[in-house]
Amino acid sequence: MQARKTAGVGAVTLLEPRVKVAPQSVFYALRTRYGTCASGCGASQTCVAEIVFGIEIVEWDLCSACLSRTGFLEYFNSLPSATPREAEEIKILLGISIS
Repeated sequence: MQARKTAGVGAVTLLEPRVKVAPQSVFYALRTRYGTCASGCGASQTCVAEIVFGIEIVEWDLCSACLSRTGFLEYFNSLPSATPREAEEIKILLGISIS
């Protein structure tokens, strides 16, 4: 899911989860959820980057500011979007609600 910074440090607005595909069928999903940033910065709402390698899922629980510092957001935004079918399958695998 894409996160957009709003007023206040670490504040983000919830947006629709997005799924992108990298070479070799590696899928990335980006979304926000309630929790604490894993970096220890104190942000209370995290932006979760989830990486799917086959059936292995890696979660990266960072707020949007900390995630931006890693360069992942720029990389994620440069990737092509998954096809609607791929996106639906990945969202189901990750337990992301499809509305």
